[in-house]
Amino acid sequence: MRRYALVYVLIAAAIATACSSGDSNQSPTEPSAGSGPSLDPALALRCRQDGLIVVQLAKILPPGPPLRLLPTGLAKYALVEVAVLTKKTDLARTRALDLIDFITRNRDNLINANSPTTLTNLANVTDAILCLVGLPPTGVTDPLHTGIGVVPGNSTSPVIITTPQGDAGLLAPAGSTPTTVVVTVTNAVSGGLDTPLDQYGQTIELTASQDVTWGNGGVTVALCVAADVDQTVFDRLRVGHEGGLPANKLGNIEILPVVPNVTEANVSQILGGSCSSGLGSRAGFQSLKELATRVLLPDPLYALTAAAAVGGKGGQATKFSKFRAVDPQLDVIANPALPASTAGVTGAAVAQPPSVLVRTDSMHPVPGILIRFKVTGGTGSVSPADPASVTTGSNGVATASSWTLGSGSNEVTATAASPVPASVNEIIFTSPGSVTFTAEGAPAAPDFGASDWSFLIQSSAPDGNSWTTLPWPVTATGWAQGLAPFGSVPIGGVSPTHCSDQAPTTWPTNRTILLRRDFFVPPGVTSATISVKVDNDMRVFLNGAAVTDLLTHEGCAEVNLLGPFTTSVVAGTVNHLAILGVDRGTESFLDAKVTFP
Repeated sequence: MRRYALVYVLIAAAIATACSSGDSNQSPTEPSAGSGPSLDPALALRCRQDGLIVVQLAKILPPGPPLRLLPTGLAKYALVEVAVLTKKTDLARTRALDLIDFITRNRDNLINANSPTTLTNLANVTDAILCLVGLPPTGVTDPLHTGIGVVPGNSTSPVIITTPQGDAGLLAPAGSTPTTVVVTVTNAVSGGLDTPLDQYGQTIELTASQDVTWGNGGVTVALCVAADVDQTVFDRLRVGHEGGLPANKLGNIEILPVVPNVTEANVSQILGGSCSSGLGSRAGFQSLKELATRVLLPDPLYALTAAAAVGGKGGQATKFSKFRAVDPQLDVIANPALPASTAGVTGAAVAQPPSVLVRTDSMHPVPGILIRFKVTGGTGSVSPADPASVTTGSNGVATASSWTLGSGSNEVTATAASPVPASVNEIIFTSPGSVTFTAEGAPAAPDFGASDWSFLIQSSAPDGNSWTTLPWPVTATGWAQGLAPFGSVPIGGVSPTHCSDQAPTTWPTNRTILLRRDFFVPPGVTSATISVKVDNDMRVFLNGAAVTDLLTHEGCAEVNLLGPFTTSVVAGTVNHLAILGVDRGTESFLDAKVTFP
């Protein structure tokens, strides 16, 4: 230590001068023009004494070869003290930041480098030096997991700052800030980001000694991801950043863009080519080039340039706060609590309108996603209709207000959209990012004289018992449409048998008629009663199964003369009624109705 005696003498003289500079409450001498605000001698003395700067430097800077860091460090400290004593504020702060930069750039060369004691002493001496020149402390509370560094203003070369474990860090490109700042990078930060998106690996936090506007695209942030992440999930992970953005339901986060246009050599230095310390990482970065390739390139391009699995993710940020790997992919599915297919009465709203659930890969519901509903089939209507939207709630569910059905097949497609522009958060929806709902619209159960019957008149009367089971679904293609009842006596006509059964739709005598009508059965209904008025014979089928055998009748048609017939129905959907009518005489008539208990 003798060879450094002169340095110690200079420092001691500087300290003595400071201590004898007069009453600590005396107003300090005003600085010369351009020197910045005056330093507080009392504060400087307290920081010097409490911080034990010289002692701390001697504890962490090796004095001997090959680097001889202690002599250089003490000399730099002496220059700081000279500027403090001469009240040259800007110069003192510039020299203080230069001293901190010198120490932190040599972190791996300190005495017992990266040991708990050395890291603690490093954080302490950094704050003592900042205090000496009236700058705010770093605020480091976990020195064992915090990397400290200096980004010079208008620097001509990039600056790399990493955690002691090398598993997280940043690269500030040359000229990224006009102001010199002290930056900290801390890993193992408690808690995650303010977002419902799935998060992986550790949370890291970046701070700067003052707010600056990061230019040149911002800083490159890189962090390691835990090894237990599935490869498919890992490939789509992005770095998320919390804070400083307009509030939205995805949380106050930004999903950083994949780093463009940064050299492999610079990026590889961020994590030092390894993602293993304290993370149980996957295989780690197999080479510096692999790390750089993964951090720099989008997945499709990366796949062409590197085959080995790696454990790091990167992105560009212009603001500092918490960072973590997030999965931007979301699943859009039909609400599992409700059916994706339904039925209802034509012209009426369904009981359960379309409803979707948006969730993460690990099944967490995602609020704030916009869902747009659009009729893509049939003649029905949905509300609200695209381009209006419904936003998923805290349960991840969005439900249309109503869906009114047209006749026959109906279709509504619900499509998801991010609540924020892709330029801010690039959310990926699992293909196709939409759900299609189907519904069958059918009339209500028929009463006597109902419309919407399909009918087919045959030239001869078949054996009704041979028509045991109808082929379902019967499309009734080519069948006519008619209004019940069906018969041989027109409206206003005279019945030859004086039965007074007039019919708007003609069914010639001595012919067979086949009737079909679909109708909707409300939820919860399990049975129906079918009443028929016929002259002469008939057979009833429901949903393709025979409800009766061929029943014969002579004389005028009478309600329930051959019934009524109670049968089971399928609730909450469309049921299919078919009736075979056979006439054997001078007058024909057929009508039917369905009632529920």
